Amino acid sequence: MFPAEARSVDPQQRLLLEVSVEAIEDAARPLESLRGSRTAAFIGSFMYDHMGLQLSTAHREDISPYVAMGAGMTSLANRVSYSLDLRGPSVSLDTACSSSLSAVHLACRALWAGDADAALAGGVNVILRPEGSMMLSAAGFLGPGGRCRAFDASADGYVRGEGAVVFHIEPLERALAAGRRVHSIIRGTAMTQDGHVQAGFT
Repeated sequence: MFPAEARSVDPQQRLLLEVSVEAIEDAARPLESLRGSRTAAFIGSFMYDHMGLQLSTAHREDISPYVAMGAGMTSLANRVSYSLDLRGPSVSLDTACSSSLSAVHLACRALWAGDADAALAGGVNVILRPEGSMMLSAAGFLGPGGRCRAFDASADGYVRGEGAVVFHIEPLERALAAGRRVHSIIRGTAMTQDGHVQAGFT
């Protein structure tokens, strides 16, 4: 990246590049083998802290041609695809807390449909401003006990965290034939929405 571009890039993009390369290395796949390949990138995220900082009144004078590519969520998957020269579908998505799971689901669907030969799928979250936590707390999303109990009857909210994860996914036969390191097998995925429920929109 040019220095001027690097100054505007969301730290989430940097993290994604790091963990994408780590996922490829962990799969025992030579990095150069991805260049020009039908490898997809599906990346989930749902907070816009860096964009908020870039577009705030205090930083208006710093807005450059690189801010659009550096701050937009759409650039998360596209930065990975561009940097690694991936030619499969490249999708950034926001389904709130399920963004990473949704990314894995869509990656598997792309593989099963023949839209890609392999995929990098995962998510990223970096907390740079307090307003996101304030907003989620005001809406009652954050667990008062400071613990996540997802899918449990005692669930009362979640706890925000930071990090990034990317998986290298490809059909099992292809992975075994290429001598890849296989950690697990995905036999099925699903996405849903609760539709209209008495508890309300959230």
